[in-house]
Amino acid sequence: MKVLWITGRYFGNDLCQTTQIELASALNRCGNEVSFLAPANESGMSMIEAEGLSIHQVKISAISGFKSISFDRQVRKILPKLLQKQKFDLAICSWRGVMGAAHILDSQNIPWILIDRGPPAYSGILAKLQWRYYDKAFKRHANSASAIFTVSEGHADFVKNRFSLQKNPMLIPAGVNPEKFNDANMNKSKVTGLIYHGRLDASRNILKLVEIGDLLNKDGTDFKMFLVGQGNLMNRLVKISSNKNWLDVTPPVSRDKIAELLLTKHIGLLPMDSRMVWKTSSPLKLYEYGAAGLAMVGIDHAGHRLQGEHNFQRLVSEENMVEEMVSAIKQLITENLTEIGMEAKEYIMQNNTWDHSAAQLNATIQELVS
Repeated sequence: MKVLWITGRYFGNDLCQTTQIELASALNRCGNEVSFLAPANESGMSMIEAEGLSIHQVKISAISGFKSISFDRQVRKILPKLLQKQKFDLAICSWRGVMGAAHILDSQNIPWILIDRGPPAYSGILAKLQWRYYDKAFKRHANSASAIFTVSEGHADFVKNRFSLQKNPMLIPAGVNPEKFNDANMNKSKVTGLIYHGRLDASRNILKLVEIGDLLNKDGTDFKMFLVGQGNLMNRLVKISSNKNWLDVTPPVSRDKIAELLLTKHIGLLPMDSRMVWKTSSPLKLYEYGAAGLAMVGIDHAGHRLQGEHNFQRLVSEENMVEEMVSAIKQLITENLTEIGMEAKEYIMQNNTWDHSAAQLNATIQELVS
């Protein structure tokens, strides 16, 4: 099937781009031909082409808060011309893009799937703008979609109740590419390595990870903490790290380098709290930690829980996050982290690869087109 994926994700400039690329690649392995209609810079376009995918580039506003509106306007302008040149069996739309694409796809009888990877994550005035646009996109167009996908059961319940959806959303959680987490590349450091990778923003409790490190250091624990990413705390964290030899702050690295980096560490950190955007999520880092053979320590909420209870995952209360995460980390260090890490890896590889994630989506595509 020829599938057009319309997404406002900015390829080459967005830490969350991995989800779309890996999922599209998994759909291609199912026999589909996926191409994107999305914003991208040269790096992003090269990344997509390296995966055997294609992209129709869209240029959007660089002003935060206006990117979604700008993207929808461009989709409304570009999509009719694209559909004249190429035939697509089905389209996938993110909520950023559905306002520009829905009427055009409906008018040409092209079935389309709405995929929501999560509600807006901004804070402050940007959050109000994004939530208003998010609500408008769903209320106007969700019920005309051929199918709806969300990332978790909590997320599905949230959108179904908020928008009185006629269809039950299906699930498409994040996953991992097993080839990128080959044991042959694994070389665990001798000192216990703690790692968080993702946005280094205040809204993600990153400064509390520094508090955790301070307490571990005070207790004489032999460890090193790695914070990898970018965000509004980056400069402050770099300054803090200059006085703490146990803390390493690193700018974002490539998708392949993330796997190499994780394979050398022991414990992955999940500090995001239980606000709506996190407890309805399916965080990619959770699955990457497990695939790399890491134990996990984080806050206990639906977005961080795997099915069942697992020795490799230690979740703590949000109210006493710092003290309980310190205790959990110290306990893990006394245990066999190699054995625990292998349990994590085995579970993720059996349940949470991108091919697992793509299976239901591919089945839906085949059903809708046939």
